[in-house]
Amino acid sequence: MALIHVSKRRDFIYALEEKVEGQAPSFAELIHYGAKFGLRLGGYKVQDPREILTNKDFPLLVSVYENGFSHMLYLYKAKRKSFLVLDPKNGKREIEKADFIKIFDGRFLKVEEYNDIYPKIKPIHPISALSLSFHSLLNSLPSISLLLSIFSMNGQKENFILSLLLLLSSFLFLLLSKLETSLFIKRFDSLYLNKVDDNSLFKRRENYMHYNKYKSMAFVIYPTLILNILEILLTLFIFSFGDPYFFFSLVSSILFSLLLYFLFVSKEDSFNEKASSLEYS
Repeated sequence: MALIHVSKRRDFIYALEEKVEGQAPSFAELIHYGAKFGLRLGGYKVQDPREILTNKDFPLLVSVYENGFSHMLYLYKAKRKSFLVLDPKNGKREIEKADFIKIFDGRFLKVEEYNDIYPKIKPIHPISALSLSFHSLLNSLPSISLLLSIFSMNGQKENFILSLLLLLSSFLFLLLSKLETSLFIKRFDSLYLNKVDDNSLFKRRENYMHYNKYKSMAFVIYPTLILNILEILLTLFIFSFGDPYFFFSLVSSILFSLLLYFLFVSKEDSFNEKASSLEYS
């Protein structure tokens, strides 16, 4: 979290965590870990927790005892009566200074320097791009076959058999895609969970829940997006009555509208989201 905020590099999300002996890494281990990525940290301790109120150098990694647990918060800004912190569990928080003093145990790490020395980290995908492409294509076949079946009829009796075959193939593709999706998800779970420490049930659950987001993108959002694009293109082709010039005119109009939207409408929303979203986990 500190690496991402200080370096402004989102690829540090994929930085591998080192194994630690206890429940949580020590200050020495955190300093060593940060140094590997170019982040130099200094460890300090104050006798009176109220001394932190006079600090003007941010950000800080502070150790707190809260709700019966010791953990760390990333304190990145001070306001008049409160601190803005990033909590690995709860995201961005604002804590009143009076309340912060009650949970601060006096120990903290100070970000002293950052050097961009670590090469770009590429995310590890448990499933290959080829497998995802095949999965998306297979999930698109039922709708494509159905649309082709409707298009092949076109009021002509000689195309009835072809249309019927396409309709039946649409049903078969639907059953096949459901079976493939079920097997694909089971294979994904097996590949991923086998890499997690079997002796730590909490760690298994934590990683499994984390990768549910990846699963939803891989098995639901991406195939649905590809399917919707193909359905739109086929529908446009049907409405164009086979005229390629009319078809390309419709597609160009839609693409131009989307381009205007992304350039002038969503740009400001995207900027605001990136500027305010600091909830890294």
